[in-house]
Amino acid sequence: MQLKDKLITTPKREDAGSRTSNRYSFQHSWAMQKLLELVATENDFVLVMEFFDDVIILDSSTNPQIIDFYQIKTNTKKKERFVSTKKIVTQLKEDGMSIAQKLIDNLSRFPHETRSIHLVSNKAYKINLVDKSCDSTTKITISLDEFCKKEIDIIKGNICSNCYCHNCLFPGGCIEKCRKIIYFDIADLDVFNYDDTVFGRFIKFLTDHNCGNGSISNSRSVYHTLMSEIVRINNNERKASSFEELLISKSITKAKFDSYLKEFEKSFLMENDWNDIGNALRSSQENYGSIEINAIKKQWSKYRADSLGSDLPILDTIKNDIREIIAICSFTSYREYIEHVHYQIRNKDYYKKNLYNKNYYTAVILGELYYE
Repeated sequence: MQLKDKLITTPKREDAGSRTSNRYSFQHSWAMQKLLELVATENDFVLVMEFFDDVIILDSSTNPQIIDFYQIKTNTKKKERFVSTKKIVTQLKEDGMSIAQKLIDNLSRFPHETRSIHLVSNKAYKINLVDKSCDSTTKITISLDEFCKKEIDIIKGNICSNCYCHNCLFPGGCIEKCRKIIYFDIADLDVFNYDDTVFGRFIKFLTDHNCGNGSISNSRSVYHTLMSEIVRINNNERKASSFEELLISKSITKAKFDSYLKEFEKSFLMENDWNDIGNALRSSQENYGSIEINAIKKQWSKYRADSLGSDLPILDTIKNDIREIIAICSFTSYREYIEHVHYQIRNKDYYKKNLYNKNYYTAVILGELYYE
């Protein structure tokens, strides 16, 4: 069975634990930071929220072969400075499973597709390592393979009790397999200032990728739009009936992230490009009057704001409809395109219900023509 089918048919663990808003918020910010990392390093990926684990990463949006699992844990108790092996194997009250058992549960369900399993904590780990000269509390990530034998035996006794396959998933080396793929990571985020930290890294990302015009307010609008999408897929509890539906309802792909950046870049450009468009509309070929141009300009500004800072599915529908119409036309003036598109969309529900001002649709048409 292909992995994309197995993801849909494999039963998921019941999650009986309660989540605080702060816990989820930290998870959202961590996911945003992970997205920035993936976009910079991977040709394709799928980041899925709250599906088998807090976050999972697939290697492909078309034919995934491998999964990376991430379980996010936060602890704000000042007296608990570190995460110990005892903490990892202690059963949690909400569902009777330990952190370690939840980690191995993923491998049990996807024994041949799992590339790595990560526990991500905001606190360092206090673990006895094979290398006695190494202080575990200073390491950003620790593999299970680095644990000393005594610590591994404690972990082994706990995770093996939750392994579904009594004949051993990996004959002759079950625990050896686990040692190679289970990691304990420290989240590079402060549990109290994580949002500001990730926003700063997002601005750096935009700068490094020459996206945007350097405006902090514009960048924050973009950031909030992306975070809204992360929150949406995190909170969506609807069961996907296909891999394609999963991509839409619970995930962000490389292509989706790139499309957001493209739209944001377009909205940045719109701030400065109106003069060119306005001058074109004043030309003898277009023959728009000053009053009409000013009315369109006002809607152009509204359209730009909507593109930059809002999650509006209906606007995506309108733009897609307009693009399809423009793609099969061949006119020589803005006016011809504008009048033709208005005529073609006149029977659309959003047009008949006057969801937007007529000049707003004109602004969208101009945007699609100018930036095609």
